[in-house]
Parts: sequence; structure tokens; C-alpha cells
Amino acid sequence: MLVLTMAITISLFGKLLRRHRFMEIVLELIMMCLAGPSRAYGGTFENRIITLFCLIGIVLISSYQSLIISFMSCARYGPEINTLKQIHDQCLFPDDRHAKFYNFKTFPNGSLPRADSDFKVILIYPKWIQSEKYVSYVQQLNKGYQVVYGPDNTVEIYRWNRYSNQTIALDPHNIVVPDEMRDLHGYQITMYYVDHISLVMTFEKYFIDQVASRRNATAIKTDDLSKTIDVMPVVTIHDMVFTWIIPAFGTTFTAIIVPRAKPKPIVSILFDPFDLYVWITYLVLVLTMAITISLFGKLLGRRRFMEIVLELIMMCLAGPSRAYGGTFENRIITLFCLMGIVLVSSYQSLVISFMSFVRYGPQINTLEEIYERCLFQDNSVAKLFNFNEMRDLYGYQIVMYCEDYVSTVMTFDEYFLELIANKRNATVILTDKYSYELMDVMPLMNVKNMIFTWIVPSFGTTFLAVVVPRAKPKPIVSILIDPFDLYVWITYLVLVLTMAITISLFGKLLGRRRFMEIVLELIMMCLAGPSRAYGGTFENRIITLFCLMGIVLVSSYQSLIISFMSYVRYDSEINTLDEINEQCLFPDNNDAKFFNFKTFPNGSSAETNFACRMQSARDNEQQTIMMHSKSIIDKHAYAADHHIRHRIENFRFAKTKFLEYPLCWLVKMHLRELFLFYVQAVFES
Repeated sequence: MLVLTMAITISLFGKLLRRHRFMEIVLELIMMCLAGPSRAYGGTFENRIITLFCLIGIVLISSYQSLIISFMSCARYGPEINTLKQIHDQCLFPDDRHAKFYNFKTFPNGSLPRADSDFKVILIYPKWIQSEKYVSYVQQLNKGYQVVYGPDNTVEIYRWNRYSNQTIALDPHNIVVPDEMRDLHGYQITMYYVDHISLVMTFEKYFIDQVASRRNATAIKTDDLSKTIDVMPVVTIHDMVFTWIIPAFGTTFTAIIVPRAKPKPIVSILFDPFDLYVWITYLVLVLTMAITISLFGKLLGRRRFMEIVLELIMMCLAGPSRAYGGTFENRIITLFCLMGIVLVSSYQSLVISFMSFVRYGPQINTLEEIYERCLFQDNSVAKLFNFNEMRDLYGYQIVMYCEDYVSTVMTFDEYFLELIANKRNATVILTDKYSYELMDVMPLMNVKNMIFTWIVPSFGTTFLAVVVPRAKPKPIVSILIDPFDLYVWITYLVLVLTMAITISLFGKLLGRRRFMEIVLELIMMCLAGPSRAYGGTFENRIITLFCLMGIVLVSSYQSLIISFMSYVRYDSEINTLDEINEQCLFPDNNDAKFFNFKTFPNGSSAETNFACRMQSARDNEQQTIMMHSKSIIDKHAYAADHHIRHRIENFRFAKTKFLEYPLCWLVKMHLRELFLFYVQAVFES
């Protein structure tokens, strides 16, 4: 817009350039911006406006060149897909229930097959034995197909719709199964709900009514559990492991009903302004003062010890009641009286504030307070949480199984267990001999595929790491190629060839030379600048532009080479999942098969630069290396140190981790709630 506005202005009011055509003025302005003015212009107005335009061009070209140099120094990517609008605009999803629920764009029919995780029953039988019995099987299983084949090699496929109570015939050559859940054909969705809950929590019934109205169904609420039910709100899901439980709105929990705190007696306002530690400190101070004065006082030193104590208390309450003798005695009593003024003032203000409202005892809120102050009925809930048993374990021996190479490095596990034992009057036994009957606690290095109710998540993390070789230093000759990537070199080569073709066709002086001579001339221009005078306006201008671009290119190339020579450069590290799949070879074991990684052929050696392996890790790489060094069985005195040195110098963990979980403890059920409480205490602290 600026160039066009300038061209229109100059064509109307310019002195020299107005004689040229409009497109010539536009091209002249563009050449000014790129290479500066190429001639003398006429008229004060024309010279001034062109001068301003050239200044703008200098700023614009400088910022443009600096941005190009910065863009060439790093890999640039297109915008990531993060927001909901970007997902709607740029993503295509398989045509499944998730895409329909969120109304996302899906692939066209046939692009991707629809996946259904529900099981299907397919009954295949000849047509001549077709009977109602097979139809009833499919009806009872609710979802299924009947494939009936005849003697003339014909196939008929039927599907039973439980909602319309009809059998639907499907075309064997174009099987399109209709979505049965769009129309329930008046199906009665029966929800079991106890009356005393449904009268208060009315939203559940409203929600079922909304679902039924949208899918042509009828919602029925019943409190008779003997009837066939489809839906039931579950108040608690403790120890329920069912695939047909669906999380919904709202929360459920087990609450503890405790007595409300009672009002404190009026006499408590005399003691509550200060806590026990302040009263003890004040008493110790008075006794210390009394002993000091009885030993070194001039006047009060003649009195009995109890008289001195009473005198000090009266000083604090009402000030000194007589004249005292001696410099030391006067000074120490003065300091004591000043402290008494502060103490009595704060005490009086707190007493007055306590008298202005009704004060209550402390409420019972935390788990520790529940354990200490509550008594429960001896029922299944109290036994589940061990409320009545876990306050005192009476010297119970908590046995923790942990391998030596783990316990010697991860010492916090044993320390944490000892803290629990000290709090609950128990003892800790650490063993490295596995016995499920004897042990109570065991830290787990990996919880993959473990579904146990006695696993307790804890502090720290465990994960499956990929041990990859460290990158090797690059050869020194690579600094000549690495400043620009492959695409920049190809672009430069294409530019040189395009320039050579253009000059060979339209150049005045270089157009007479051979094509390869023109190519070499352009490369030399980029490296060392023009070496001769060229002929023709077009040839001069296009060579000027090429030299300006060469200055930018060579300057960035030289600066990158100098920066590359200032430090040791390494090949790219293996970090991402794509790099692991492309560059790593694994031993042929279960871990490699589970992640479908490339493995070494049978019988070949894994001692190559591409040898990778999976390793169970805890917290971080340093802790894991220390643990594995302790597991080495070698009589050499420095075997562990040599292993650590070799491991750090040659291998490292890739940044991609698998199966990362919080550190979990395997805790027997009778100690589970105790560990849950103290683990939460560690997190809060």
C-alpha cells in the first residue's frame, strides 16, 4: 500500500519520475528499497519524499535481513493444534461416538473403518436348519448377527434390534449397521432410586428424562430392586470394579459425623490468652530473676526466696511498691517492669476480646484429630479404617521387604517407615528375603498391569526408561555444511541456476559467456564480490541484488562457522519416540515386543552405537545408576565405581519415558489406612 501510494503521489506531483509510466515508477520504488536510489531526481518535493522512502527502506531491509538470519539459525515449525477452534478447523476424527459427542469433523465414509469396543455374537448356520431358537439366542445376548448361508452360495445377514424388537436384514455386499441408539422406539429406561434420595436429589430424574426425550424413550423411576433396572446412581463405589460404572456429575464420599464443640467455661479466659509454653517461660523467668536477686541484690537479697518471688509477681501486676538499693538491683528490676508492662497489656487486651463473644473448644477436622479424640462403634466401617486399632500398635513389627541395592541408595523409605513406627508404638524390620506371609510393606519399582486394592501411591516416581548411547562428537569438517540445512543449500543452488539462466538470456555482457562460466561467476560474486564491470541496466541491477543477498548469506555463514568452532559439537541426541524407533536397536525381549521396537536379528551382537535397552528407573537417572551399581557382583574393589563411570560416559536416559507412575507401596490391608494418612502428611508438609 505504501509503494502504490508513493507511486500515485509521484506520478501526480513529481518533476522527473512523473514522465514515466505508473508501473515503471512502482518498479523504481521497489529497486530503491532494495538497492537504494540509482539516479538523480528533480524537484524539491520529489527529492524529499524519495529520501523519506529510502530511510523507511533502510529500516525495513535491516529488520528483514536480521529476521532472516535468526530464522535460518533454528528449525521452524507450523502452528501447533491446541485450542478447541483449531481442533474443529484442522482435525479429522474417525466416525465414532467420541467424534459425534463433541460434533467434530470426521473422515468420509470408507476412509477409516469404525471401531466398536463392544463384543458381538455371530451365529453362522445353514439356511435349512434356521429356526427361532437361533433368533432367541441373539435376542438374549442383545447384540449379535445371524449369518445364514444357502446351498446356492447365497448369504443373508440379519441383526436383531432389541429396542424395536425387529430383525433387520443387512446387505452382504454393503454392510452398514445402523446406529441403534439414535431411536430407542419407546424403550423404558428404568432407574432404581430410593425415595428418600430422589425427593432431594431431583436432578438425576430430570437428566434421565432429558436423555429419554432425545432418543424416543420413556424414563421410569422405581424403588423396587427386584425389577429389571437399567440405571442406578451409586452412592459409594468402594471396592467396586465394574466396567459398567460411568462417572457423572456430583461427588460421593464417606463423611465422619463428629460432635460439635461445646462452649468454653468463663474461667478459661484467664488462661487462654497465653498458651502453656508462654506460662512456663514466664514462670522460669520469675524464678531466674528471684535467684539472681537473692544472690546479688542489695536490698531484696536480704529477704527470703518466696518473698522475692511474690515481690516480682506484684511488680509485674501493679509496678514496684518501694525504693530498691544498688545499681544492679535497680537496673534489673527496671527491665523486668518494662517487660511486665508489655505482658500485662497484651494479657488485658486478650482477656477483654475473649469476653466479647462465646468461645468454643477446638473442632474435630483432621485425620489425626479423629484418631486421637473419636470413638466409633465396633462395626465394619470402623474396622475398614482401623479407627479403634491403629492408635497403638503395641510393639507390632512392621516388616518391609526391600533389596539391599535399593535400600542402601533410597534411604528415605526406611526413614519414613521408622517415623510411622515411632508415632504408633511399633518396630521396623528391614529384610531382603521375600516372603509374602511375613512382609507387611514393599516399595514397588513398577506397577504395570497391577490391579490391587492394597497399593498405596506415595512420593517419588517410577518409570520405564530407555537407555540410549550418548552422542559422539561431530567431525571438524561438518562445520562447513552445518550452518545451513539441506533446504537452504538447495534453495541457494536453485537461485544460482535461475540467475545464470536469466543472465544468459537477457544479460548484455555476461550473456555472451558459457552457462558454467556464468554459474562460477555468480558463486565468486557471492564469496568475494563482483570482479569486473558489467553492462546493461538490467544486468547491473540483478547482479546488485544478488550481491546484497550474498552479503547477508556469507555474513551469517561466517558467523555460524565461527560460533561452531568455539565449542565441541555433537550429533543429535536420541530423545523422542520417533528417534527411538528410527535409530535404536533393542535386545529381542518382552519389553521390545511390548512397544514394538526394532530388535537385533537372532544371534547378532548388541555391542554397537545403536544398542539401546529398557530399564526400570526410580525418581531420576542418578538414583537409578547408583542402585544398579550396588547390584553388581564383582570382587574387584572399584567395580561399582567403574560401572558408574562407564555408564555415565557412554549412555544416558532418553527424555521419552514410559509407564511413569507415582512410587507405590504394596501395603497389607490392616496397615493401609495408616500409610495413606502418613503419605498424605508428607505431601502436605
